Amino acid sequence: MVTNLDFSKCIKVADLGCSSGQNTFLAMSEIVNTINALCQERNQIPPEIDCCLNDLPGNDFNTTFKFISFFNEKLTSKTPCFVSGVPGSFHSRLFPSKSLHFIHSNCGLNYLSKVPEGLEKNKMSVYITSSSPLSEYKAYLNQFQKDFTTFLRMRSEEMVSNGRMVITLLGRNAIDDPLYRDCCHHLTLVSDSLLAFEGLVSASKVISFNMPLYDPTDEELKEIIRNEGSFQINDLETHAFDLGHSKEENRESCRAKPGEKEANCIRAAFEMMLVAHFGDAINIDTLFAKYAHHVSQHASCMRKTLNVWDSAWLSLSQKESPMGPAPEALVELKVSDLFLAEKNEWDLAKIRQFLPFEENKVRLLKPSLTAAREWNSSQGLAAVPRRSQPVRVIPQDNCVMVRSDAAWNETNKIAGLGWTIKTQNRVSSFSSPMRFVGSPLIAEGLALREAVEKCRDLGLTKIRCESDCAQLIKALTLDHPLAELYGIVADIEAVALSFDFVSFTWISRERNRDADSLAKQVLSAELVLMASPNNV
Repeated sequence: MVTNLDFSKCIKVADLGCSSGQNTFLAMSEIVNTINALCQERNQIPPEIDCCLNDLPGNDFNTTFKFISFFNEKLTSKTPCFVSGVPGSFHSRLFPSKSLHFIHSNCGLNYLSKVPEGLEKNKMSVYITSSSPLSEYKAYLNQFQKDFTTFLRMRSEEMVSNGRMVITLLGRNAIDDPLYRDCCHHLTLVSDSLLAFEGLVSASKVISFNMPLYDPTDEELKEIIRNEGSFQINDLETHAFDLGHSKEENRESCRAKPGEKEANCIRAAFEMMLVAHFGDAINIDTLFAKYAHHVSQHASCMRKTLNVWDSAWLSLSQKESPMGPAPEALVELKVSDLFLAEKNEWDLAKIRQFLPFEENKVRLLKPSLTAAREWNSSQGLAAVPRRSQPVRVIPQDNCVMVRSDAAWNETNKIAGLGWTIKTQNRVSSFSSPMRFVGSPLIAEGLALREAVEKCRDLGLTKIRCESDCAQLIKALTLDHPLAELYGIVADIEAVALSFDFVSFTWISRERNRDADSLAKQVLSAELVLMASPNNV
């Protein structure tokens, strides 16, 4: 820019969407130091630099300005720099005509000026998911096209001739499927985490919340820039980044680490938006602890490989690895039924037909292509038989019996969770309290989830889970995912991938007395602890 511009003694630089805090000045200090270095190479006198920091009017500019001394320390020369704040939306005009020489923006343009129209059916998620209709994806794309076009038009009026912009955005892979998990994976997990607060948050609050965000492909960006016509692309680079799923962090001992790392990144980006919409109805720490848990579960799924192509995927008779049981369509599927061996990819149409709530999990699994070809060549793609009635669960030898129950306090929204694990030699008892629980049904689901996770941690391979909560068992065995239990059921099904055999059975309350007693005891202890003066 310095070598090509015929500028005056002052260069005006703008950082759009600067946010607040110490990190605000990192990009600006790099810009200033680069200008100084280029001037020194060409024996030019460095110009004065007008550093304009822009963000929405609600941004904490006062805190930002307290770090100007930090900014000055980062500079490699004593070039005069003048810092100012420019409150306003970059979707409108911010500066006088022909006044800017250089513009920088880092990820701010991923945020849309408003939530797209036409998302009335998107009630179970805060964003488009891999199972969303194509119309919802197009609604987000159309809004991004409008906003980015407006941004380019506004900046073209504000920039001098031959000015430059450097824009960084989060993007996604340019592939045929626009709803591939890369573009919505992180926000899908935010949706799953928010569902844990059903009962505490009004349904209208959840339904009305959609993230005003879009991750474009490089081709979508190129098309918008070409169509708007004010700018030319000097360079467009794409870089892959990892929020914690690299190979060296995929060891079992490090499973919590990637979850926490990604949760912190997502929290930094979306905490203010979530708090502004939901207020005190959600505990933000609990929400992102839940998010970290989901990430860890997905990281575990990513390491699984399917090799047995003639094994059941959906079974009418039992809950088998890696998925199950069958949905209301009452079908039996084999892994080979869901895979297009000639294309080395999953059959998304079938997955969306028979596994609408499992698609994200399926995409995380790595199929064995060699085994698939061998199976398909010898057997052909198996037909999908239909049955009029589901058959009974087939008992398995050497199963560990797991019983769970919960007690719930409506006033304080606290639950006591209790469960027992019975092997051939002994019965082990476990319990734990849980806060911010919205209903007794959620408490029952949390108790079973804790029990199943404990079995996984103990290395058990065959378990029979029993509960006296008929609604919970129905949600797990008949694929009736109540909105109140959707996130918890998804957790349980993800953990179930770790076992060779899992079944879920209803039992009477009389037979579940031990787990019930454990739950009531831990709830009573937690209520006493809350009432203690030392805990106020």
